[in-house]
Amino acid sequence: MNKLEYNNAGGFPMTTNRLEDIQETYTLPINGLAAMAGDLAIISGCYESGNNIITDGFIFINGEIFEFRGGIKLANITLFEEKVVKEFENGTQKVVITKRYFTFGTGAQNYKWENFKRIPPLTELLVFMKETREELKILKAQNAPINQGDGIIFFDNIAALIPPGYNEVPENEWRGRMLIHINRSVSEFSKVGNYGRSCTHINTIEEMAPHSHNGHVREDTGTWKGGGYDSTPNSTSNYGNTSSEGSGKVQYHESLSSCSLY
Repeated sequence: MNKLEYNNAGGFPMTTNRLEDIQETYTLPINGLAAMAGDLAIISGCYESGNNIITDGFIFINGEIFEFRGGIKLANITLFEEKVVKEFENGTQKVVITKRYFTFGTGAQNYKWENFKRIPPLTELLVFMKETREELKILKAQNAPINQGDGIIFFDNIAALIPPGYNEVPENEWRGRMLIHINRSVSEFSKVGNYGRSCTHINTIEEMAPHSHNGHVREDTGTWKGGGYDSTPNSTSNYGNTSSEGSGKVQYHESLSSCSLY
């Protein structure tokens, strides 16, 4: 930042050039500081009060800080210029300052008010950053198994849409399998990484419920199974039932598809 030296002896050359120097000395640093907020930012003020009124404040647009004069909230704000005229020593009237400010309305240079964002005070940002860092530590710890490649999550979409940082599981490890949580009290599920079960199963007779079939069923010996008999006088057969098959007991059997313990 420039420093103006006023106290030199011999008569300070107070000319219009020096006034321009003063303006540049303060304008450039102020705009530079305001640039930290980004374009279309509310630097201060501009609060919405009752009856849809926006208060006065300062805003930052295209690398320059501007006064904002509040009023009834509208969709757009626009740039206004007020030229202040003073009488010079020779008696002529000339512009000595142009007051530039934005307020609600329409004109040659318009901006939508909804696009302006308020920047929180630095003290609030510091608190927010501290809280965010703590939350990130927790999230990293919670997601460590996945980040280290030791965890699996389900993804309900095609492989081409898998987010960055994640990979499709190897085809020879997990495809066609179902994850089962470890259960140390059951031998089949007691060790992490075990593969078990098969994709298909044929029930045995012991695994079937007791049942019989109705119909014309006669053994090679000529006797009818399950109560069938020959009718008279035409020796035609009546319906009978087969002998009952099945264990009649609750029999557990393989019911899982191919699985892996997790």
